[in-house]
Amino acid sequence: MIARRLDHVHLVVKSCDEWVPLFRDLLGLQIIRGTYPEALDPTYSRPSAAGAGLAEFQFGDGFIAVMQPAPSDTQMSGFVDRRGEGFYALSFDAGNLNRAAEALQQRGVSFIDTRRPAAEGEESTSGFLWISPRVTHGTAVQLTWPWPVDPGANPRLLGLRSAVVAVDDVEQAAAVYAEILDLKPKGRVQSERFGYAGVELSIGDSPDTLVVAKSTDPEKPLGQMVARRGAGIFQFTLAVNDIQAEVERLRAKGVAVDVAEASEPHAAWIDPAVFRGVRIELREEI
Repeated sequence: MIARRLDHVHLVVKSCDEWVPLFRDLLGLQIIRGTYPEALDPTYSRPSAAGAGLAEFQFGDGFIAVMQPAPSDTQMSGFVDRRGEGFYALSFDAGNLNRAAEALQQRGVSFIDTRRPAAEGEESTSGFLWISPRVTHGTAVQLTWPWPVDPGANPRLLGLRSAVVAVDDVEQAAAVYAEILDLKPKGRVQSERFGYAGVELSIGDSPDTLVVAKSTDPEKPLGQMVARRGAGIFQFTLAVNDIQAEVERLRAKGVAVDVAEASEPHAAWIDPAVFRGVRIELREEI
């Protein structure tokens, strides 16, 4: 097994200073690592360690990484110029990165290797393995070592539970994720609300899932996103322990939230305009 669970999502932005208040003040999150003095972990206290800016917001067993590339980072800066601010990459906890790298090599999967030597007493090398979006049908994939888990500042948010990625060919994309990351197909899914059909895949032994989806209606949200930004991450899901209370908290802060009908119980969606096009689903987990 390579991918054990969803770990975090990466956003790439032009100015971290403009995005930090959205996650801090609206979602009620705290910067756990980053280039800001308020960060709990000073590991990335210097901008040179993480581009021009970095803010990582913890919630339960996952986090959101908001990155502002340095001018010298032509790859990431070019991504923002071509596709605009927003989703950049999806990260999976691979456990031991040495074993994950060996498995990818055996399967003939090329990757960028940024592993660092393990400190004394560590079981696994820290760092990352990056798989190109050309391999995964449009989404940059990162494999990471297990990060320390912190419950975060909003106790209602339990973790990152699912993500939807837009692809051109659902069958081929599902087969690729199954082959290179050991994801397992669960079944077919369809969304009239967002205009897509696809395949849901389970991730390791976790409750997390990945949906690979193709637009069924160019006028609905997924089709509009593909027309604007191309294939890639469409949405991620946060597990919450009390969706009614969280929706009420958000609305009290002026955040528009669309609550599911009876046919889709225990789910809600934050207006993507609030987070500049980043689409966030809330789903109750009891």
